[in-house]
Amino acid sequence: MARWRAPALLIAASAVATAGSATAAPGQSVLPRFDENVQARALRQVREQRGPSTELRYTQVAEGRVLCGYAGRRGETASVAFVSRPSRILFSDDPLQVEFREVRDRFCPDLPRAPNTRTG
Repeated sequence: MARWRAPALLIAASAVATAGSATAAPGQSVLPRFDENVQARALRQVREQRGPSTELRYTQVAEGRVLCGYAGRRGETASVAFVSRPSRILFSDDPLQVEFREVRDRFCPDLPRAPNTRTG
């Protein structure tokens, strides 16, 4: 009976260590934060991609948890269109311009278009 005790203790210790490490960093999740409101999420995403001085200049709530609008850096007049979803944000000047237009047209067909933009 004693010879089974050591392996059983190792297995139990391993299980406890694994469970502890899974809960050690709850802020490190790759899953979207659904408790965050859409405005706060969009601002966070924009600043993560464009820098901390970026601000939301115009927003329009779309279906579900989607927010569309324009963002730009403080002190600059240029703005870029965006579509913010819980797990991803797309910008009109991204290399995936066709994907941006498809998502924008699906979720925000009434988003005002800037008169002098080439990317849509």
